[in-house]
Amino acid sequence: MTRGRCTPGGALPSPGELSVHLVGEAAWPEGALSAKRALVEFGSEMPWTTCSVRVRILPVGDALGSRPRANGESSRGRRPTIAEPPRSRRPPPLRPPPPPIRRRKYARSHGAGSDRGLRWLVVVPAPRYIEPNATYAICRRIEGRRFLLRPDDKLTELFVYLLAVCAANFGVTVHMATVMSTHFHLVVTVPHGNVSEFMHALDTHLACAIQVLRRYVIGVVWAPGQLTIVQLHTAEAVAHQIAYAMVNPVKAGLVWRPAQWPGLNPTLDELGRGTLSAGKPDFYFTGKKWAAAGSVKLELPTQWFADEEEAREAIAQELEVQLAEARAEIRARGWKVLGPTRARNVSPYRRAKTFEARGTLRPHVAAGPGQTEARIAAIEQLVEFREKHREAKRRWCAGDRDVVFPRGTYWMGKHHGARVEPLP
Repeated sequence: MTRGRCTPGGALPSPGELSVHLVGEAAWPEGALSAKRALVEFGSEMPWTTCSVRVRILPVGDALGSRPRANGESSRGRRPTIAEPPRSRRPPPLRPPPPPIRRRKYARSHGAGSDRGLRWLVVVPAPRYIEPNATYAICRRIEGRRFLLRPDDKLTELFVYLLAVCAANFGVTVHMATVMSTHFHLVVTVPHGNVSEFMHALDTHLACAIQVLRRYVIGVVWAPGQLTIVQLHTAEAVAHQIAYAMVNPVKAGLVWRPAQWPGLNPTLDELGRGTLSAGKPDFYFTGKKWAAAGSVKLELPTQWFADEEEAREAIAQELEVQLAEARAEIRARGWKVLGPTRARNVSPYRRAKTFEARGTLRPHVAAGPGQTEARIAAIEQLVEFREKHREAKRRWCAGDRDVVFPRGTYWMGKHHGARVEPLP
């Protein structure tokens, strides 16, 4: 660098532009601002002895790169901005950290191995009231509403096999199972209260097997936070949920009768009489820990009714009502039924395009249509349980190992050895 002028010496750089930082003040022509930046342009590549340079003085406000960009002007092709000497800055003042924010759990991914659009908001879920021999309506959805559960033969065999193996391992009684293209429905009775462990095993192995079957490696299988487990408190609620699962293909406008659905959707005559059986699929399931075949019997919920005939009649009445409502909605909307053939041949990587409401209520209890008093009693029981569980959990975290958790507590007693109030 030079102080106001270029002095011969050194090697000549290639023709172009050279940013020169001038040290000190210089006398510039009248009208030009006193500046500490200049642009040196080499006219031609010559020896220093004969080299002539032209120095163009640029005021500070008119320096290249400092003027505002015109509308529609691109930054590509502009001359580089001449750098100024670094200035010492004071460190920013210390500020107190922001207060903690309660967040909800949510995750969204736009591709495997990519952090774009990924958000994790962590919160501890509310405890679930668990009691022996409780009946649950379970729903699990595919991420992005993709058709990964397309009703082909291999998918049906896979689901039946895993359902039979998991139900046998955890002692779960299956009443109804319907597999749609984007989700599945289950109505089960859990004698031992291990509904969370049952669903964890079923979801984990089913997701891994689906990724192998569909060669799906671009993201997760299950939608985050879309596992719904609703405890049924009345016989009306049990009949309603079983009929709802049967009518689901008709309600979605895919077939006109429930028996036409090419996937897993048992009919009313098969409940209490039929058995779901499937051999071990020839993919994913390796090793001797997996059984060669699996079978599970579809049981009628006789614990809620006097006998099987009463249970079958209650489900038939509810099925007739819901089927009429679903067909009336199809006619009102002017839908054209897709049909079993097109439903079977749809691409598993496509997404459903029908409107789906977001942010709707997700109940934890159900009492069936017209059972308002039973529903209010179930909600009050759940609220009281969670308040007592929250207080017991606070004492437990404070170091009190003698605290007694309220009846209905499962996880703390099973996995942490906490004392639980016995059920009546």
